[in-house]
Amino acid sequence: MTTLAGAVPRMMRPGPGQNYPRSGFPLE
Repeated sequence: MTTLAGAVPRMMRPGPGQNYPRSGFPLE
């Protein structure tokens, strides 16, 4: 799941804490 977790927050990064709960990857 490293690829998704690294691609999701990179593609859509609305905020420092908005992309985490939205995508569901609080590991990065």
